[in-house]
Amino acid sequence: MQKPWLFGTILLLISAMLFSCATSLPIDDEKTGAIRYWKEDSKILAHKAMTVSDEQLADKDVPKRADPKILILMYHNLVYGRTGSEYNRDIYNFEHDLAFIRSRFKVIDFQDLLAVKAGTLKLESDAALLTFDDGDLSMYAIAYPLLKEYGIKATFFLITNFVGDIGYMNWPQIREMSEYRDEAGNKLFTIGSHGTSHRYLGDLNQDAVTKELADSKEAIEKNTDEPADILVLPFGSGTGKQEIIEVAKNIGYKALRTSDNRFVAASAIDPYRLPGIYIDNSSTDKAMQKIWSMIGR
Repeated sequence: MQKPWLFGTILLLISAMLFSCATSLPIDDEKTGAIRYWKEDSKILAHKAMTVSDEQLADKDVPKRADPKILILMYHNLVYGRTGSEYNRDIYNFEHDLAFIRSRFKVIDFQDLLAVKAGTLKLESDAALLTFDDGDLSMYAIAYPLLKEYGIKATFFLITNFVGDIGYMNWPQIREMSEYRDEAGNKLFTIGSHGTSHRYLGDLNQDAVTKELADSKEAIEKNTDEPADILVLPFGSGTGKQEIIEVAKNIGYKALRTSDNRFVAASAIDPYRLPGIYIDNSSTDKAMQKIWSMIGR
């Protein structure tokens, strides 16, 4: 009489042996080239969390410009593999985006942008801000470790009622990102508001808008112990609507990002109508060259 459990046990033992052999093999960096997925101190693989070459990672002088342009880039979900959804950006192209951006732009955050507006910070080159909408879990799982590796600033905009839901970051993860400092003690990551429930603000009355913006700001500040004074309009709804701008100002927001697909000149910043250039799932060659030509480069 056959014993199915015995056959299954044998298969498991063989699989374990094969896995043990595979993971104990030395990794030849010369053969693997730039295909590196995990940091060298990983317990699983001795590969860095990068898929770009060392030459691309090398620091380069960012091109100077007399009248710098500022790009605010808008990302949503990141994924490990190829994707058909335009809202998803795969890790391979995202990493190459980062290599492109850091070699051609000064990466700043919204506090830097407001300092440029106030005249206390002078830009000598084009600048870019990286923003991530919605609070998808991939922000913590993919964007966060890669941005740390590159030392790149970014702002994450949360739909606060979605925090902790399946597929979204939870508060401990968000707090970890907010508290992170690089080796020099610089804060890289800022948490901003995308409303409480991702509603079209332009369709709501003033009381509903006030609740959306006030409750989300309060939730973020309570859970991060950091000010949440940057707002992104869900769907770009309400862009330029003075009633919404006044509510945002009164609640304490210092800047408001829209979905306007354009750049802003450093000499013409309107903090309450900042543009946002959506990065879709096209290749880095196409997406980054598009924004490079957009600013006249």
